[in-house]
Amino acid sequence: MLWDAGKYQKEKDLFIFGMLTSLRFSDLVSVREHHITNDNIDKKSEKTDIQQIIPLTKLSREILERYNYNLIVVINTGKFLCQIIVSFEPSNIFIIQPSY
Repeated sequence: MLWDAGKYQKEKDLFIFGMLTSLRFSDLVSVREHHITNDNIDKKSEKTDIQQIIPLTKLSREILERYNYNLIVVINTGKFLCQIIVSFEPSNIFIIQPSY
């Protein structure tokens, strides 16, 4: 593999959290602990001001807790994604199965 997964753990976590929640980047980085109710993210969209209720999986909650509900600390996402694309091989494909 061309990239060091440990070096990009924060970027990987942000990418996975985004895939699990389908939130825009502006909404991802604005999620805080007070937005979590009954295993859901309950907040207004930054762009449209529409209320969103998104179920949290076990993994998405773990990611939030790892960064104390502050995903804004994650940087260099573009560089991380470029390295994933460069190292892409069909044998590297995997599917994340949400567990609610």
